[in-house]
Amino acid sequence: MNNLDKAYEIVRQGPCLPVEVASKLGVDSFLANAYLSQLIDANKIKASKERVGNAFVYFLPGHEGAANSRVQALLQPTQKTARMFASSVPAGAEVEQKRQAFAERLQEIEKKEAIQKAQPKQEVKPISIAEKVKQEFLDRFRPAIAEQLARQEAKPAPVLVQPATKMHEDRKIAEQMMQEVEKKVKETKEIKIDSSKLVDKALAFLADGHADIISKDLKKKGKEADIIAHIPSPIGNLKYLVVVRDKKTVSEADLSLAFTEGQSKKMPVLFVTNGKLTKTAENYLSLISGLVKFKNL
Repeated sequence: MNNLDKAYEIVRQGPCLPVEVASKLGVDSFLANAYLSQLIDANKIKASKERVGNAFVYFLPGHEGAANSRVQALLQPTQKTARMFASSVPAGAEVEQKRQAFAERLQEIEKKEAIQKAQPKQEVKPISIAEKVKQEFLDRFRPAIAEQLARQEAKPAPVLVQPATKMHEDRKIAEQMMQEVEKKVKETKEIKIDSSKLVDKALAFLADGHADIISKDLKKKGKEADIIAHIPSPIGNLKYLVVVRDKKTVSEADLSLAFTEGQSKKMPVLFVTNGKLTKTAENYLSLISGLVKFKNL
């Protein structure tokens, strides 16, 4: 039984929060939310209309009454936040080990990012896709040309054929191949990516991650964008709302707007920016980290 089926079996046992599913599966809340979203898309489960903190309660169709009772019980004055609830759910030794391992990996990633940010940034010139295509063609043909010329130069020519004539023919063939490369490049439409623009940086970042762009809605004269993309994950491609915001500082309100937009579209959010999080934004991000990921470029 895979984790998606296991998540369904957990919901079958009664209305539950994503953090409970995460604890029982031994995964982080982000993956648990992904499984639950897939089950909703397949119409196997439903989500409550009312949130408990920043999370919904998930239940089987026909169990609306039990789900409503669970929500009301969690919304009592002594209600717990999703983070507090996670710490109160009993967990076995194996789950605790996985949580510890995940926390250690996260710390390693944060340390690496801190080191990279501390290093001086090198100026990146605008990328020309035509130049990239040219380089790919040259890389493909140059070894073959060099090998052919080296072989012909090292091999004695037959008596009936003058060496100079043979070498001239080989070089002529090589020049024709190089001219074909140049012709291919000229036929390629010139598209420049301006690395100084955040939206172009975000698109390049998604391309490096092998994401498939579904749609792109540019804002503020192309300085910002809302992008829908399929992004690879351990459970397959997931549809994300990629929110690109050109800001010096990112506030809690900015994250809240992105989170709400993602919820309305039933997608997890990747918030891409060139700004820094405020302290309140950092605290808020820790609460919605299961559904909102943050990337600084």
